[in-house]
Amino acid sequence: MSQNKRLCLQCNDETLLVHGAVDKEIKIDSFSEIVPQISGWHCPVCGECEFDDGEGKRFSAALSLLREKANLTRAHSFRTIRKNWGCANQMRVNCLVVE
Repeated sequence: MSQNKRLCLQCNDETLLVHGAVDKEIKIDSFSEIVPQISGWHCPVCGECEFDDGEGKRFSAALSLLREKANLTRAHSFRTIRKNWGCANQMRVNCLVVE
């Protein structure tokens, strides 16, 4: 197969990928972020992408930042729940168990 034609490995149904730059959305929990103009081979059906050189690192960096944001928010929520339930010590998980 030539470099000008690539098939989507995700769809696995002979769908041809289209080369170009596309804004890609990433989602983690209730957070989402748009990574602008990701260059690569994009599937018009499922949205899968084969990144051009360097684009995978850029996408991965954006994903890591969003994951960190989600983790911080989740940790804050857990602290609030523990505090509201009187679980000041994180080792006292048993106070979260309903008897």
